Amino acid sequence: LLSITELIWGTFQVGVVCLVGMIVIVPILGDLVRNGHVARAATRFMTVLYVISAILNFGSAGQTIGVSIALPSVVLVGALVLPARGAIVLFMAVVVQLVLVSAMSRNGAHFPINPARAWSELAIFRIPVLISISTAFIGLLVRRAMNRHRMELARTQQDLADSEKQLREIIEYSRGLICTHSLDGVLLTLNPASAEALGYTVGDLLGRNIRELVPEERKANVADYLARIKSNESDSNAFFISARDGEPRIWEYNNRLCTDINGVPYVLVNATDMTERRKLEEKLREQNIRDPLTGCFNRRYLSRFESRFGPDQRWGCVIVDLDNFKQVNDTEGHHRGDEILVAVGNFMNRHAGEKDAVVRMGGDEFLLLLPDAGAKTEAIAQRIRLAADDEAPCSLSIGFASRIDGEALDRTIERADSQLYEVRRTERRDDRPAQV
Repeated sequence: LLSITELIWGTFQVGVVCLVGMIVIVPILGDLVRNGHVARAATRFMTVLYVISAILNFGSAGQTIGVSIALPSVVLVGALVLPARGAIVLFMAVVVQLVLVSAMSRNGAHFPINPARAWSELAIFRIPVLISISTAFIGLLVRRAMNRHRMELARTQQDLADSEKQLREIIEYSRGLICTHSLDGVLLTLNPASAEALGYTVGDLLGRNIRELVPEERKANVADYLARIKSNESDSNAFFISARDGEPRIWEYNNRLCTDINGVPYVLVNATDMTERRKLEEKLREQNIRDPLTGCFNRRYLSRFESRFGPDQRWGCVIVDLDNFKQVNDTEGHHRGDEILVAVGNFMNRHAGEKDAVVRMGGDEFLLLLPDAGAKTEAIAQRIRLAADDEAPCSLSIGFASRIDGEALDRTIERADSQLYEVRRTERRDDRPAQV
């Protein structure tokens, strides 16, 4: 409005300045309508208006007094939409401008903008009116932008609420183990499945430190875990937890370090209870090294036994062979032969120590591994030979050997086996019939 009226009826220089200002303001208003960024648009808009007023006031030594009168209304509008700091800066800038303009002398000076006296007198009324109309128009644009922004904000908040509700339901009804804890290990949130798996309620666990739930022998591992996730921002491993009834539980987790909206770090835990699976795997591994008939270890156990000891480890073995077992199978049947094998396995286990292992080597041959025997191997073999006379279900031939330094397991067993056959040839004892 100022541009048109000044270019046609007023002072040409004022019209040109206002036209330039209008060209700058139009894209600012367009951005306001499109994006609804009120504070950003208001800052740019008020800055342009202030610059225009400064050019007109300083360029005319205050002769464009209508602009000076309109400046307070600009400050008022700016105070409504600008951030508090921006409104204060604008107010101080306007005060400084008005003080400087009022101190300028107009006597004998030639200024770029020299409006006629009649124009200046009329501008006192005309320019404030035009600026007020323009301000009202801008107010409508601002209101429209704010309404649009308010609607978009409400829609975004609703979408956010729906997403939070969906996420909360996923977490609460998930059978997986989902929780969060602080970098000190304090539980912040957890889903019901996590508490239920340990025999607790959610309220029982919130605020407790995970150290309280870890078996005593593994508490030192918690500090290592917290240090790893703080350093690497993620960690994957197996975690051992004690349930309320004392049963050990195994959680395989894949955890990540996150931060909340306030920048406070926390750990997001996503874990799976692998306890039953681990038990099944252990059972399968155990079955893999167990003889299904007697329950003793089978030959696969030998490699595990050998891997536990160093080259200088001293241990012994006692090998037992059933005399004339083929005759039992041929005359009394394989069912009776199986009964005798089971009975021999039980006999050997009764005379085995806590760390000893009874191995069925195949057929009718058993092996007693003695990891702590060493020089006592012969005495143990003699004790088993004497007990066999009264307790064994059939006649047994027994041999033994103690491992020497650097000797392989197979070689020690071979020496025990050779000793057994040597004893059998020497004694030539009669077979004793199997007992029921």
